[in-house]
Amino acid sequence: PKWLALRRSNGVVSGYYSDDGHAWTLLGSRSLVTTGPVCAGLSFSSNNSTTAQATFDSLSLSSLAPAPWQVADVGSLNAGNIDEFTADSLLIRGGGNDIWDKADNFRYVYQPLPADGRIVVRVASQGSSDAWAKSGVMIRSCLDSNSRNMLLAATPGNGLNLQWRYQ
Repeated sequence: PKWLALRRSNGVVSGYYSDDGHAWTLLGSRSLVTTGPVCAGLSFSSNNSTTAQATFDSLSLSSLAPAPWQVADVGSLNAGNIDEFTADSLLIRGGGNDIWDKADNFRYVYQPLPADGRIVVRVASQGSSDAWAKSGVMIRSCLDSNSRNMLLAATPGNGLNLQWRYQ
């Protein structure tokens, strides 16, 4: 299990990871220029459209509106559901071809992020549907499959992955 965090401050999003939730290591930062509010949430892609699952816990949000969680299938995905949700724990089942390149295809559980803030979570478990299946935290400009975003994800076969689309 890994702790993952994304922080947005003055248009710059930074990705951090931790083994214990206390000592954090910066993986990288990028400008994420958007017009208006963005979304912050948890993302999951099995990387091959096979149904798989990931469990997230110790969810911590700052500067997020006290709105209920929203769920979106980004891209042409229509598989999966939230099987279990508590105040700080979430189990997502779904598929999705990938979060990568010019268009994404994944399950996204999110809230609006109207200003600067951060999202922190521990990826407690993850199915191994593919070495590049991704379970992580994402800040995204909108729900279009090609929208600007930054993702920090754990993968079953390739460790941590910090990626972004800024165009």
